[in-house]
Amino acid sequence: MQKVLLVDTNFSSLPIYKSLQKMGYEVHVVGANANDCLAKTSPNYHELDYSNVEKLQHLVDKNNFEYLIPGCTDKSYESCAAVRLDSKVGIDSTRVNEHINRKDLFRNMAQELSLPIPKLHAQDGKSHDWPLVVKPVDGFSGHGITVLKQEDKPALAKAIAFAKENSKTKEYLIEDFVDGQLFSHSAFIEKKKVKIDFVVREDRSVNPFVVDTSAVSVDFSQSMLVSIRENIEKIAQHLNLQDGLIHTQFIANEQNYWLIEMTRRCPGDLYSQLVTLSTQVQYTDLYAASFVGRAIEIPQECLAQWVIRHTMTVGVAQSFADISFNSPVKIVRMTPLSLTGDHLKPSPYSRVGIVFFQAQNQDECNALYEKILKRGLYDINV
Repeated sequence: MQKVLLVDTNFSSLPIYKSLQKMGYEVHVVGANANDCLAKTSPNYHELDYSNVEKLQHLVDKNNFEYLIPGCTDKSYESCAAVRLDSKVGIDSTRVNEHINRKDLFRNMAQELSLPIPKLHAQDGKSHDWPLVVKPVDGFSGHGITVLKQEDKPALAKAIAFAKENSKTKEYLIEDFVDGQLFSHSAFIEKKKVKIDFVVREDRSVNPFVVDTSAVSVDFSQSMLVSIRENIEKIAQHLNLQDGLIHTQFIANEQNYWLIEMTRRCPGDLYSQLVTLSTQVQYTDLYAASFVGRAIEIPQECLAQWVIRHTMTVGVAQSFADISFNSPVKIVRMTPLSLTGDHLKPSPYSRVGIVFFQAQNQDECNALYEKILKRGLYDINV
């Protein structure tokens, strides 16, 4: 039985782990937190900080792994890209990975390829269009982002300092604030062409910079989707991307869209299971296939189910006693992430759990979605 190494032990990587097992591999996992889901459940757990590439390389060499599979963190993909392994497939070079994940390099590439992105501003602060956004070039989960709706030079200076505080490189960018709906486009490419893709509506009910509610968009504009696919394939050609997932966040209104950021690792908070529950397509099977040299097998049809993914969080610190629902709802899956008695920190630092709700039709799904966004479906009690 061939041995593979999944570089992540977070609960969001559990479906990837199961997909690899289903393919017949002996799956090993690596991560520094012995209390993570896969660290506690896998018989082949290696306790190691995989951001230390030298130690990760030693682990790979020692155990003769056939393949490396990144998990659901940017660092896992970055470390996999840096490790040497003759049989490694599906993982882009470190240089390519930087052009995708660093917001400044991504935007420079987008400008070169004439892709739709928010307008970039000079960092000298002398001349700006308002409203604008200031963000670290290497930030994640909303850390270090400030939106400035009107001209305010002192506030801009504070926003720049805040972005630099949340950047390992102390670098930031300033760009137009574009108004519209946030979406993600999750595509699997083969030979630089989109083979299958999904569009997901994404929203925030607590923290304005952290997605906590989402659903597969079944009525997304087909003409806009064609344009997005063309631009994804343009990036794939330009960077000579390996086969596999390319996951993009974008903002759209009725006429236009703007690419915001992109990644090639599996998105977290069980995004994969939203797609699977909504379409019956085994998302993590597709994801894992490219890293073990298998072709991406596309199902003949996708079955539509009205499913909403919601991450339960709080806006202010509190203790956690229980959850009370204010109306009946169908829960098809729930992953608890906190225990009774835990102290909850404001989003994104604590999560109570991830819940998948199911509706009977689109109208019911829309009504439930809005109730979640208005924080009227349930209460997290002290």
